[in-house]
Amino acid sequence: MVAQGVAPSGLERAFAASIEISASLWSQIKAGRTVGDALAKQIENKAGKVGGWLDQVHAETASDPMEEKFIEACRQAWRASDKQGRLALKKTIASANKVAEKQVSTLQKI
Repeated sequence: MVAQGVAPSGLERAFAASIEISASLWSQIKAGRTVGDALAKQIENKAGKVGGWLDQVHAETASDPMEEKFIEACRQAWRASDKQGRLALKKTIASANKVAEKQVSTLQKI
């Protein structure tokens, strides 16, 4: 939908409405607000997920073209780098992973 020109904030509001919560509450949840059992059940139900779905870790299964381009760019950078360049790439990826782990941890609390 973003590719079709829909503003990201509009998508956020539409998602919040689809699970019958306010956009403000959705924003708070994304920022780390704890989600209780009743709200978790509501989200699962409105999203068409089975009970307990939010309590599970879900692996990404589908890639997209941008992800594939990114992976190829990383591969090219790795192959073109010397030892110091590869060390810098590893540090950058480790730093990005820490950010991603925090996001996953927040989502798991939902």
